[in-house]
Amino acid sequence: MFINKKGEHIRITRWGGVRDIDVLFEETGETRTVKSFDNIRNGKIVSMALSETKKKEAVGKKIRNRQGINMEIVRYRNAGDLDVRFEDGTIVSERAYRFFFLRRDPASRHKTRHFPWIQYKKGV
Repeated sequence: MFINKKGEHIRITRWGGVRDIDVLFEETGETRTVKSFDNIRNGKIVSMALSETKKKEAVGKKIRNRQGINMEIVRYRNAGDLDVRFEDGTIVSERAYRFFFLRRDPASRHKTRHFPWIQYKKGV
């Protein structure tokens, strides 16, 4: 029995080797195949139900960045890929949640600088 960093109880149901392990999340009944025993031991494996909850909580979150521009999460795919809408309607794709939360996203300077690696969408 293992407990991950989110407090979920994990039980190994099948051992095919250190790189082929099936686990059961006791609270949700979800099963997953894990490719690393170290991730189980270190508590890095979380259930998909917890991930879906995190997505729902993140969408619609608003924050004012360091340049004083309001930003809002409009789509959350995973922690490294979300869409952010600025107060002028510009949507920036493929941003990491940590940049949004820390208010350091380089795309937040979108009015004064152009970043060719950022996908811009106007209006939506």
